Amino acid sequence: MRRIVVAAIIAGIVLAIGLILLGLMGDFLVDWAWFSAVHYPGIFWTVVGATATLFFAAFLGSAALVGLNGLLAVQFSNRGIRVQPAAFDWRSVKAHNLSELLRLMPRHVSLLRLAVGLAFLLAILIAAIEVSNWDVALRFIYGVPHGHNDPLFGKEISFYLFSLPAYVALKNWMLLASGVLGPG
Repeated sequence: MRRIVVAAIIAGIVLAIGLILLGLMGDFLVDWAWFSAVHYPGIFWTVVGATATLFFAAFLGSAALVGLNGLLAVQFSNRGIRVQPAAFDWRSVKAHNLSELLRLMPRHVSLLRLAVGLAFLLAILIAAIEVSNWDVALRFIYGVPHGHNDPLFGKEISFYLFSLPAYVALKNWMLLASGVLGPG
């Protein structure tokens, strides 16, 4: 009976992952077919390349920032504190907050590994959020001057159309990546 339950759970997980991948591939293939039908496959591949580049750049930057935050937190949390393993079964105690939970964790789970794993997971989530800014990145890279200045500040109009949205997106990413583990 237990094997059937485990097999059903594994089959459900495989089915869910398959459906998610099928949905993603469906969107990809529909976009590719449409851009090919209107004779603009270069634009499709530019968007795909910009999306992939932005994902990996946001992932690497987020992993570095969140990982640095986590490593500093681990280093400063262990300074002068010796945690003794509990003399009783740690699973029988309910932890009321994170520090109690971390104290009751088994000795084979190090805080360093936990920080690195969480940094990796959070970097993937942050990068997935930032992928939606692919058009802002392309407008920043390929923006051209309009030849007119803003009457109030004297800036070129293209600054407000191409550069400023990219700076705002960069600021928002930095706030998200650096504040993910910081104080609320």
